[in-house]
Amino acid sequence: MNISTKRTHGPLELLILQSTPFCNLDCSYCYLPDRSDKSRMPIHVIEKAFEFVIGANLVESEFTIVWHAGEPMTLPPSYYKEAFDLSREFANKHNIVIHQSIQTNATLVTDEWCKLIQENDVRVGISLDGSAKWNDRVRVYRSGKGSHQKVLEGIECLRRNNIDFHVISVITSESVADPEGIFDFFHELGIERLGFNFEEQEGENERARWDDSSSAKSERFLESFMKLIKKHNARIQVREFDGIAPWLLQGGKSLEHNQENSAFKITSVSKNGRVSTFSPELLGHTNEEYSNFIVGNLLTDTPNQILNSDVLHRMMDSIDAGIQSCKMECEYFDICGGGSPGNKLFEAGSFAATKTKYCENSVIAPAHAALTVLEDLAQEAKMGMKSK
Repeated sequence: MNISTKRTHGPLELLILQSTPFCNLDCSYCYLPDRSDKSRMPIHVIEKAFEFVIGANLVESEFTIVWHAGEPMTLPPSYYKEAFDLSREFANKHNIVIHQSIQTNATLVTDEWCKLIQENDVRVGISLDGSAKWNDRVRVYRSGKGSHQKVLEGIECLRRNNIDFHVISVITSESVADPEGIFDFFHELGIERLGFNFEEQEGENERARWDDSSSAKSERFLESFMKLIKKHNARIQVREFDGIAPWLLQGGKSLEHNQENSAFKITSVSKNGRVSTFSPELLGHTNEEYSNFIVGNLLTDTPNQILNSDVLHRMMDSIDAGIQSCKMECEYFDICGGGSPGNKLFEAGSFAATKTKYCENSVIAPAHAALTVLEDLAQEAKMGMKSK
């Protein structure tokens, strides 16, 4: 089989800026290594990031800045006002559109933050793992105290200021057994956009305890959740089902889109100007073979040097080998386009690996669950017609 893996850099879709590595929480599954570091990204590094994406010809017409990696709201709103003003000036100068997005634990949300979010049309994502029963087992302060109540207060503040948001919920090997409880919580809270991250073995997190039956467990969880949505006529959009829907509607036709497998579609920048690409989780981790996944530094390297770095091309070669293997071996390749390089490396030790626990839980399980529910609906419709 002749498999083409030809790829060009970009275009840029997500520019992930690490405004600070620091986080006020100490979640047990966090993959970030330096979350006690209170330093911040200088504004001139943000300016250098803009110069790089233009100088490297990565921008088509628009992209999204994601403020992530640490808890962004541990820095004051004034920091982001300066950054937003700079990005607006840059967008106007180059006739492009820049969207702003922030992923937060919501424990520090205030009316001042809400004002900044509204004035700059910032998209907000909240991390919340369900009820206190599950959330406060893993999403805790350094004292060990759970964060659940403060998150609810943050959500109330956002709603009081008419700010829309989505929720990302990590499902652990324990909470996967409680789809009803997790559904009830988010349904009663009125959450309408929800994504599930099944706990992954990556970076600093080596506690993920999925066994050989993990795919079956996550499939049952998602299937139950989808049926509960139907049963209660709930207005909850689940990211995993939304991602599978185009594949189902196109009769299994390839979706041909995977941000993580193309260089610089996702570009990550650390607080000190170090640049990484492919999976965002790679930034900040040590790896001798790939020089800690750093392809250059905005403060010392030109765009051309970064685009042609030896580290980048060695990573690309290994990732390409993994894509080829996935395409030959995996019947779900058309859904994910070759999996996540970061998960392959953290789980199997190589970008050239194929199926991972991440694949099983986040690609295969949603596909099976969606197909099962659709088959059940078809059977119900068929029985209904027979009874008439």
